[in-house]
Amino acid sequence: KCILLSDVNLQHNNLTALPESIAYRRPLANCQKLDEFNIENNDIATLPEGLLSRISLFISRPAARLSSRNCLSVAMDHNEIGSIPVGMFSTARHLTKLDLNTNNIQALVPEDMINIRQLVELDLGNNRLTCIPDEIELLQRLETLVLSHNSINKLTEKIGGCVCLRRLELEYNELETLPAEIGHLSELREINLISNKLATIPLGITLLPLVVLRLSENCIREVPREIGHMTNLKELYLNDNRDLENLPSTLSLCSKLELLNIEH
Repeated sequence: KCILLSDVNLQHNNLTALPESIAYRRPLANCQKLDEFNIENNDIATLPEGLLSRISLFISRPAARLSSRNCLSVAMDHNEIGSIPVGMFSTARHLTKLDLNTNNIQALVPEDMINIRQLVELDLGNNRLTCIPDEIELLQRLETLVLSHNSINKLTEKIGGCVCLRRLELEYNELETLPAEIGHLSELREINLISNKLATIPLGITLLPLVVLRLSENCIREVPREIGHMTNLKELYLNDNRDLENLPSTLSLCSKLELLNIEH
């Protein structure tokens, strides 16, 4: 019954599929100590319906069990997954880390957002996403969100609901602006916007207690005077913005600034 099994590691093989029995025969249902399910670096294109909802990793467990190990994680990165089956996270009440980086995912299932609201880390980088559903606001414990290397051209204003977010990775997308609600992320310390289509620094960003701001390889022509409000800023990357000619004198008010990159 594998009742002492704590980790399932199937990564770095040549798997093209997972057996349907994982979802329907519940071979892992008795693994009450299971904390990690890892299938990264394979060639899996589709996931069995009900995969995660049948694994004891996600079945409600007492508070004492949760305190013994905080990170209940699923790693499915570096595969060929094209879509997430509806309801796959229907019992994922205690999932805190989900890695889906480097797949072919085109959209998220809005209905599943309420089922993964305990997430602390979500990595969706290197996929084929063009937008993020409004239901992202339900992830109010999320601290790290990686959306880099997609084709996102607009960020939902509901991102402002992710009130615990500390790190936001948006590099290599198609963003021309950011919603004003970005300014609601009072815990945000690092944002990466390298290689987008931004023409200026959105004013909402200047309201944040950022330590690191990466804006390289955009279309920035000017930096707003409000950047002087960013008194916690230590690293500012503005390199490879070819139309940027001047910086405001208020930048001198960023007294903690240690690194300023404006080359090229």
